[in-house]
Amino acid sequence: MRIAVAVNPQASFGKRSTAGAAAIHHFRSAGEDVLELRAENAVRLGAEVRAALTA
Repeated sequence: MRIAVAVNPQASFGKRSTAGAAAIHHFRSAGEDVLELRAENAVRLGAEVRAALTA
């Protein structure tokens, strides 16, 4: 199984900017295959997610 994690470090004005990295680390430590999708705003992140879903 592959897990996609969508990360926007600027969400909530950057208050939880480490949450995405922590989630990715957790899944990878458990042996999961993780696809990190990262963008600086919701519009770009949405495009990254859509592209990953159609790939």
